[in-house]
Amino acid sequence: MYTGKDSSYSIKYLLLHEISHVLGFCSWFFEKLDLSFTKNGLTYINSKRVLQKVRQHFNCPTIEGIQLEDQGEEAVAGNHWEPRYMLGDYMISMDYSEKVISDITLAFFEDTGYYKVNYYTGGLFRFGKNQGCKFFEKECVTENGEKTEFSNEFCTEPGMSFCSSGHLSKGSCSVFSPANYCPVSQWYSSRDYAHPRNCNFGKKDDLYIEEKVGKKSLCFESYYSFSWFDYTLNYCYEVECNKEKKEYQLSVENDLINCKSGDIIVEYPKKPGFTIKCPPYNIICTSTIWCNELFECIDLKSETDITTFDYDSMSFISLNKIIIFLDIFFLLFTL
Repeated sequence: MYTGKDSSYSIKYLLLHEISHVLGFCSWFFEKLDLSFTKNGLTYINSKRVLQKVRQHFNCPTIEGIQLEDQGEEAVAGNHWEPRYMLGDYMISMDYSEKVISDITLAFFEDTGYYKVNYYTGGLFRFGKNQGCKFFEKECVTENGEKTEFSNEFCTEPGMSFCSSGHLSKGSCSVFSPANYCPVSQWYSSRDYAHPRNCNFGKKDDLYIEEKVGKKSLCFESYYSFSWFDYTLNYCYEVECNKEKKEYQLSVENDLINCKSGDIIVEYPKKPGFTIKCPPYNIICTSTIWCNELFECIDLKSETDITTFDYDSMSFISLNKIIIFLDIFFLLFTL
C-alpha cells in the first residue's frame, strides 16, 4: 500500500483500473460480444469505434486492430492492452509513470453498447501518436538497441534521462519485458512519493535549473554541455500553448523560451551550454482546455453532450460518474 504524499492518485488509478475490468474490460467480455479476433497466436480488439480511434491516433489507415497483452498469467494476458503499443493507458498490466484514459479505451466501452462515454481525456494519450503504420511494422530499436525511429517513445541508452511519452513524468531509460523488451522511460518510487518524478504532483529536483511542478508543467529533456562532457537531464517546466501559431512557450526560471513547431533544440541564454529539446507542438499541446491529469481533465470538461452519440434506446453509465464514485470511495477509505 502506498503511503506517500501522492498516494491518493495511485489508489484512485488502481480502483479505476479494477472497476474497468468489472465493467467489461476482460477476455470473457471480448469474446462474448465478438469484439476481438486472434491472428498468429495474438489477440486483437477490432470493434468499430476502437478501430476508428486506433487508425486516427497512430495515423495508420490499414491497421486491423489493437493488440492485447500476450505475456503473464491468465489474469494478465488477454485482459489488458499490449504496452508495446498502448504504454501509458491505464488498462495496461504494468505500473507506469503515466496513467491516462485513451480515446481507444473509451471507444471500447462505447462499442460494448452498454455505456455512453465522453472523450475528455483522450488527448493525454500520446504514445505512438501519428507515428504511422511503421510503428507496428518495425522494431522499437535496431542495431543492437543503438537506434530507434521512434525517439518520443523509445530510448537507446540505458539509464539516460528520458521523459515519458506523454511528457507527464521524468524518468530513466529502462528495458521492460511487458513492453516486448523495448527500452522506455520508467520511474522509481521513493519513501515519500509514489510518483516522485511526476511533473504535476511529484517533487522538485533543482539541480542546474529551478523546476516548476504543477498543473501546467510537463517533462522536457535538457542537455548541459561542459568542456569535458555532456550531461542529459529531465526538467519540469510550465507550458503555455499558442493555438494560432502552433507553438508553445516554456517558463524557465521565470524566463519564457519559445518552442516553435517541429522537433528542435533551443538554448537558454542565462546558462551557457544549457539547451532544451522541444517536441512537436501536437505532442505537447493536445487539449482544447489545458489539463494534464486524468481526474482534473474530467472535472474541467464534465459537460454531457448526448447529441454527438447515437445510442438508440439503450441505457448507459457515464464514466465521469465513476470518477465521482472513486472520489467518494477514497474519502471513506481514508477516514
